[in-house]
Amino acid sequence: KDVARVKVDQRQPSQSEIFEYTLVSTYETWDQVGKWWWNLIKDQLVVDAEIRKVVKEVTRGLTDDRSKMEAIHNWVVKNTRYVGIEFGVHGWKPYRTTLCMRRKFGDCKDKAALFVSMLQSVGIPAEFVLIRTRDRGTFAKSPPSLWIFNHAIAYVPGLRTYVDATSEL
Repeated sequence: KDVARVKVDQRQPSQSEIFEYTLVSTYETWDQVGKWWWNLIKDQLVVDAEIRKVVKEVTRGLTDDRSKMEAIHNWVVKNTRYVGIEFGVHGWKPYRTTLCMRRKFGDCKDKAALFVSMLQSVGIPAEFVLIRTRDRGTFAKSPPSLWIFNHAIAYVPGLRTYVDATSEL
């Protein structure tokens, strides 16, 4: 009672930088978090005949990895809508890439997973990356926890490029 309301300003720091917070985790190291998460998602990265067909069409005539990556990115951005359905474990786990392809929508995890799988299907190594966007502010580096992340993108090591499959730019 009688606590003054926090005034909100468009340019204010994130809530994690204004208020005290508690972060609890069952993991001791970031490697443990990464291993748990990878075991949760690895079976979601599936490439079927439909995905192979689309990738073949989209990359037809392209010879270098950057052009193929850009063509696949453009296809994912233009042909899958951003829709987040994050019930239960799907707050962390992307839906199968085949489902994202069939439904033509998904959240950032789904679109990143589809993009990574499509790249890998044409021999371009790509990795799934969890990030924390700037608007969420800073965080304590301990304890290790998935809770600090709020977005998923891809990394293409051969091109030293990070790619957001939800961004049209």
